[in-house]
Amino acid sequence: MGKENGVMFQYFEWYLPADASLWKTVSANAQELSDKGVTSVWLPPAYKGQAGIDDTGYGVYDLYDLGEFDQKKTVPTKYGTKDEYIDAVNKLQACGIDVYADIVLNHRMGADETETVQAVKVKEENRTETVSDPKTIGAWTKFTLPGPSSHSPEETAGIPTLSGTIPASTVSIMTSSKRNPRSTNLKVSSGTTG
Repeated sequence: MGKENGVMFQYFEWYLPADASLWKTVSANAQELSDKGVTSVWLPPAYKGQAGIDDTGYGVYDLYDLGEFDQKKTVPTKYGTKDEYIDAVNKLQACGIDVYADIVLNHRMGADETETVQAVKVKEENRTETVSDPKTIGAWTKFTLPGPSSHSPEETAGIPTLSGTIPASTVSIMTSSKRNPRSTNLKVSSGTTG
């Protein structure tokens, strides 16, 4: 079958067991997939998620940890180790199968520490319109990434970790009088970490 009429196989589903075995299974099945006419495979996110070995990869914690560092109480990801992932990709490609990696770049979860940031309430129907004075809050936005020292310097030093508008369901602030959590739409500007 030519690639112009290719067949993509999604090689994961939400409820796979958290046993770090998917990459080994992919490697073992690469030739069979090719024999059956599969021309490309879509793999789940390979990096460490905020729920450790139980994370599907969509709760992005560390984009650079593909299952080689002890973070979030595990070395492997839900699907296996970095070496197993690389082996799976190499075996698929050796069988003539294109590989598509699912990568989520627009959010991160499971921060390690809070940062002090300025926040203002915004209108729910127009999040560019401010309706309160700035407040100082502690937001879970600092990622120390305790695993490797080989992380990209941009990941850990001197860059803002959050700047934008957070939906009401995401951030709770404490009122100064009653100390009761309440949700609100906030516009947040972070300082730099360091």
